Amino acid sequence: MAARASLTGVHERAGRLLERELERFERDHPRSGTLSRRASASLLAGVPMHWMVRWPGAYPVYASEARGARFRDVDGIEYVDFCLGDTGAMTGHSPEPVVRAVAEQAARGITLMLPSEEALWVGEELGRRFGLPRRQFALTATDACLGPPVTARGDDPRGRVERRRRAASSTSSAPSARSPEATPPRAATLCSTGCSTSTRSTGACS
Repeated sequence: MAARASLTGVHERAGRLLERELERFERDHPRSGTLSRRASASLLAGVPMHWMVRWPGAYPVYASEARGARFRDVDGIEYVDFCLGDTGAMTGHSPEPVVRAVAEQAARGITLMLPSEEALWVGEELGRRFGLPRRQFALTATDACLGPPVTARGDDPRGRVERRRRAASSTSSAPSARSPEATPPRAATLCSTGCSTSTRSTGACS
């Protein structure tokens, strides 16, 4: 009984501490709170990507600017950034050579859906550095992970690679391997169109 009472006391103290910290967070981040409430009118769940709702407080911190290994939020608080854009900014935010190169290319066009001579140079340079003869590029980590299985699926007449849609930290579909003799899996996951109906096939949602 004494141990149970002691554990109850710990839970009560932890609850009070959590409540105090949540109140402190909202007090220190009023501008982020204002933007979050405004975002709920135009963004699903009030965030541009669904995984951003996974935040311990009432709303996420809204970023203002970043440079090097630090970023500043809209309330003027500076942080050391251990995420670095999920490694997209592993060499730091906005290094000057990258800023200059991006600005120069933006003036010549940035989204053409066609190859360019610059892409060829990058492919050749990666081959020189790492020894692999061929490669393709991806714009996100999700695409980089999905590319090889999707390519394999296109060259898979026996149907050993299938495609599933699910809501995870990514915003795309995830492939998985299965035996061609296996029963089609039963899916009850949220697909990219918002469907959550259980189906007996993987192609019901599109």
